[in-house]
Amino acid sequence: MSKHKKPPQTPFYALESHHVDEARIKKERSIGRELKNSGWWKQLVSSGVCHYCGRQFKPAELTMDHVVPLARGGVSAKDNVVPACKDCNRDKKLHSPIDDLFEKIRNEKSESDADGNRQAEDDDELDLHQGGNRPKGAQFESVQSERTHSGIISHSAWGDEQTQFFFELTPDVVLDAVEAWGGISTGYCIALGSYENRVYEVELEDAVTGAKFRRVVKFYRPGRWSEEQIRDEHDFLLELQADEIPVIAPIPLPMRGDGESVEVETLLRIHSTEANRHQDGILVALFPKQGGRSPDELDQEQSMRIGRLLARIHAVGSRRQASNRIQLSVDTYGYQNLDYLLSTEWVPLEYRSELERLVVEICQKGDEILKPLEVIRIHGDCHRGNLLYGEKGAFFLDFDDMLMGPPVQDLWLLAGGRDEESLRRMQWMLSGYEEMRRFDRSSLKAVEVLRALRWVHFAAWIAKRWDDPAFPNAFPQFTTDRYWAELVSDLRGQASLLCEGIC
Repeated sequence: MSKHKKPPQTPFYALESHHVDEARIKKERSIGRELKNSGWWKQLVSSGVCHYCGRQFKPAELTMDHVVPLARGGVSAKDNVVPACKDCNRDKKLHSPIDDLFEKIRNEKSESDADGNRQAEDDDELDLHQGGNRPKGAQFESVQSERTHSGIISHSAWGDEQTQFFFELTPDVVLDAVEAWGGISTGYCIALGSYENRVYEVELEDAVTGAKFRRVVKFYRPGRWSEEQIRDEHDFLLELQADEIPVIAPIPLPMRGDGESVEVETLLRIHSTEANRHQDGILVALFPKQGGRSPDELDQEQSMRIGRLLARIHAVGSRRQASNRIQLSVDTYGYQNLDYLLSTEWVPLEYRSELERLVVEICQKGDEILKPLEVIRIHGDCHRGNLLYGEKGAFFLDFDDMLMGPPVQDLWLLAGGRDEESLRRMQWMLSGYEEMRRFDRSSLKAVEVLRALRWVHFAAWIAKRWDDPAFPNAFPQFTTDRYWAELVSDLRGQASLLCEGIC
C-alpha cells in the first residue's frame, strides 16, 4: 500500500485558470514524454526506487510524477519530476510536499491551542490583578526600529542556534504580515516550493484603486540566519538592482513618520502571539512576483549570455565585503559539516572511518588550492534551478545562501559535471564572462574541491533538517545504506582526482 499521505480535506491551494489551460498542459506533457525518452530519466529510474514510498520496483513499473503538479503551475523539468510507483502517483493527485507541512502546522496549532488557552487564562488573571491590559493576536514590528533581537553573528553554514520550525506560521499570520507593505489581502495564498524557508504567493488589492496584484512573501527559517546576514543578502540584491542587473530584489516597507529616513527597510519581524514576543520571532520579506522557466539545457549563445550576467554580478560583488556572511572554505563546508555528521547516528558504522578519512584528505589538499583565490560576494547556490528565463531574458533568484567565495563557485554549479558537454558549457560561459570581467583561469583547479565540499555540505543539510516534516518526504533515500555508500564512493573518486592533480 502506498505510504504517500492522502491530500488534506481542505486544500491549501487554489487552481488558477492559466495553470489548467489545456494548451499549456498539453505542451508540458509533450515535454515530459521527451524527458522520459532521455538518458537522464533512464538512469534515474534504473535504481527502481519510488521517490515517495521508497519501495523497489522494476524500472518499467515506475511512472513519471510531477512534484508540483501541472495543474498547480508545475512544469516538466528535471527538478520537478521524480520516479513514482503507480499507487503513490494515484494517491498523490494534486498534492505537493508543502501541503504536508501546512497540515502539520494546522495539527500542531490545534493540539497546542488547548494548552495555550489554559496558559492565557492564567496570564489574564495575573494581568487583572496587576491592572494590565494584554494585546491579542499577531504582533509585527519594523526591524529598523529594534535591532536587539539579532544576537551573535553566525560563522557556521547553518547558524549558531538550533533552527526552529514554522508551526506558529498559520495562513492568517501570512496574510496579515503582507499587508504591512500596503494593500489589502484578498485571501489568495499559495505555498511555493522551498525547503529552507517558507514562501507563498499572495494577492493584494490596492486600497484606493481596487487593482489587484501578486507578490511573493518569504518567511526566513528562525535561527538559520541572523538579522545582519539577511541584511547582507538584501543589500547585495538592491545594489545589483541599482546597476540594472536582473535579480528579484526585496520590496522596501512604506516610509513612516516624516518620510525623511534615508535607510531603506526591507525586513519585518512577526510574533504570532504576545506571549512569544521575548523570542526572536520570524523575519519576513516581500518580493515582486516574476514568472519564468528553468532551462533544461544551455546552448552556446545562452551560456555566453549567462557568463556575461555572472560577470556583472561579480563586478558588483567585488565592490565591498559581506562582513556578516560566512566564507566558503574547507572549514565551513568541510570540517564543520563532517564534525556534525559524525556527532549523529546518521552515518552507518561501516562508513564512518572512511568518510572521515576522505573528507579530511580532501580538505587538506583543498585548503592549499582555495587559499590563494579571490574572495568576493557571490550567489553561492548558483545551480540551474535558480536561473529562470522570463519575458525579458534570464535572471537569478534565491540569494539566501550568498557568501564570500571564489567566483568559480557560481560558474561550475551552472556548468554541471565533468562530461564533455559540461566542459564545453564552462568554456562558453567563460568566453562571455571575460568580455565583462577578468577571470582567473587558474581557479578552475578548485572545481573538484568545491564539488566534493558541496556533497558533504548537502548531506549535513539534510541531517540538520530531518525533523522538519518536509525533508523525510523529499529525501527518503537518506536513511538507506546505499546513500552513504554512494557518497563515500563519490568522495573517494574526488580524492583520487586531487591526488592525480586533475583539477
